[in-house]
Amino acid sequence: MKISFFSGRLFLAHIVILNFILLMFAGVSDAVLNTAIENDTIAATESRDAGIQFDIGLSYARIGKYSEAADAYKEAVRLKPDFAEAYFNLGINYSNMELYREAVAAYKEAIRLKPDFSEAYINLGWNYGTLGMHKNAAAAYEKALEISPGDVDIYYDLGFNYALLMRFEEAVEAYEKFINFRPDNAEAYYNLGIAYIALHDSDSAHEIYEKLKLLDNRAAQELMDLIEK
Repeated sequence: MKISFFSGRLFLAHIVILNFILLMFAGVSDAVLNTAIENDTIAATESRDAGIQFDIGLSYARIGKYSEAADAYKEAVRLKPDFAEAYFNLGINYSNMELYREAVAAYKEAIRLKPDFSEAYINLGWNYGTLGMHKNAAAAYEKALEISPGDVDIYYDLGFNYALLMRFEEAVEAYEKFINFRPDNAEAYYNLGIAYIALHDSDSAHEIYEKLKLLDNRAAQELMDLIEK
């Protein structure tokens, strides 16, 4: 699952962004660009502006300095306690640091401040799933889908967690809805086939096998091996 930083509401730290643009158009190497970003970011760290701290977090995250980015986002929310997007990006940095429980807490705070924050629910679900808390993960994805019913990729995540909870009928429903919109996704067909096998519905599993053969013959053979066991 791809997780992206929230950057729709940027308060620009002008010196960082300006130097980034100038160096980008100069065609410098990533190493030089990263050094310039880091130097300018360090120069701005004393700012008492939450927006600038937010941008510092973005800059550090861009060069893979997730701990420093997390510190900047924490400073941003200290200066602006209702800064939901900063909590969201803080959660992403915690995930990148494999601090999944801390990420969950950050996403919960983002949701408390912005109850319709579907992206936060999606990322919350991912972190719950990583922690093996699949019931919580499914609940988070269900809420995300309630807020953003057009985000069809959520159905895949729901199906995956339903299956791990052995809620196979719900997993089938979720995967089928996902496949309606993503008919070329071989992984979804494979997982749907597994759910049918768990439900002892070999006829439906065979139907999925026939469709999967057209997308990924190796995965289809693996599915058939499971059907025949």
